[in-house]
Amino acid sequence: GAAAILKPDDIIASNKAGNTAAPLAALEIGGGSGSTGGAILLAVISAVAFATILAVVAGLTLASSSSFAHDIYA
Repeated sequence: GAAAILKPDDIIASNKAGNTAAPLAALEIGGGSGSTGGAILLAVISAVAFATILAVVAGLTLASSSSFAHDIYA
């Protein structure tokens, strides 16, 4: 994972829980913090994370509304 590419101190400095390890690894793989490739890869990772969160929220909303409708009308 990210620990093979980054130093553990860099991951901890960004976030103690290590939640930013994947974006930091993408930035490093793309060429570093000042490069265009790093910015593009970071944007792709961020977009995937956002889409995943949005899909989970949509699924939870659908499940809860279905459960609510079943309780009311069934």
